[in-house]
Amino acid sequence: MKNKICRSCEVKEFNSPFKHSVTHNSANRQSASSIIVKINNHVNPNLTIRGYGESCPRPYVTGETLSGALEFIHSIKNQVLTDIHSAQDLIYWVNQYQSMIDEHPAAWCALELALLDSIARIHHVSIEKLLSIPGRQKLPCYTGIISDGSSNYFDLQLNRYLKYHMKDLKLKLSGDIDKDIYRIQKIKDTIPNARVRVDANNLWNDVETAITDINQFKQDILAVEEPLVSKSIADSRSLAKETGTKIILDESFLTISDLKDNFKRGEQHLIPNLRISKLGGLIRTLEITKASRTMNIGVILGSQVGETSLLCRAGLCVANDLDNQLIAAEGAYSDHLLKQDPFYPKLRFDKYGLIATDMSLLLSQNGFGMRPLE
Repeated sequence: MKNKICRSCEVKEFNSPFKHSVTHNSANRQSASSIIVKINNHVNPNLTIRGYGESCPRPYVTGETLSGALEFIHSIKNQVLTDIHSAQDLIYWVNQYQSMIDEHPAAWCALELALLDSIARIHHVSIEKLLSIPGRQKLPCYTGIISDGSSNYFDLQLNRYLKYHMKDLKLKLSGDIDKDIYRIQKIKDTIPNARVRVDANNLWNDVETAITDINQFKQDILAVEEPLVSKSIADSRSLAKETGTKIILDESFLTISDLKDNFKRGEQHLIPNLRISKLGGLIRTLEITKASRTMNIGVILGSQVGETSLLCRAGLCVANDLDNQLIAAEGAYSDHLLKQDPFYPKLRFDKYGLIATDMSLLLSQNGFGMRPLE
């Protein structure tokens, strides 16, 4: 394979306006800001097999900028195309260059997913078969995300999830405690039996203030995500202990070392949020899912705001690799949020938060089974 196939790599920005803004404590986003990588495998003059990857660099998550991620991919793509021709090559490469990927996790993610997709397509297998992931046909139920904004906008979002009969909801906190308490209660009144969690996006400067605020609404929520400016896992553990509330770690959880060094077997108070882009690709994320199963730790399958159906498809690999550890799943917005999703089939939630896609059909496709709308 190494001598027969000529390969090339294309890297592009993807920017699609959102149908509505997404606002939280750390950012206000009006459009997608992603990287799409395409690897061309020129098998013969009449056949080119392409693989696609995506990631969403975010300065407030991993410290990466879009321009810096593009520069990094261009700097290593020739070496990667020379060194990596199989899943085993890729896994070896990830293990050898862990520290470099730690510095550029989202950038590497886009390149890795494109490599996985192209390798699987060349061998005529799905990603699940390539990586020995269970090919489960059950899709996760996705969470409805309610961002900050006007009261009319809040009602619009809430009514949408009511229409879809969705029970898992996540509210982006505004920082106005009275406003947030009112909205949590309105969610509970509008959708009885809803499982509500809140995302603070590093809202509180200190543990004491966070304790005071969380104690006012803790009985109505499942968990608080990323509460502290410090992003300290030790501080989050103290907060969980003092309030009796579960804490979801997102920006403060970036590597498998964060799991192994800070979590105990059967951990109940801290919940890691697994987002493929921030964790540095699918292989590293699957390593964390394996460790979470061994340690009996529940996880959230997260997503980046503005990701396309391609990253959502990669997330299904993670969901398939989890047993009872999956507490909730985020994503599957596609053109619910994006004015343009460049991949097909569009993986977007429908009634009950389920993707209206035949999983068995996806699993029967080569690679991720996604087709670009170029």
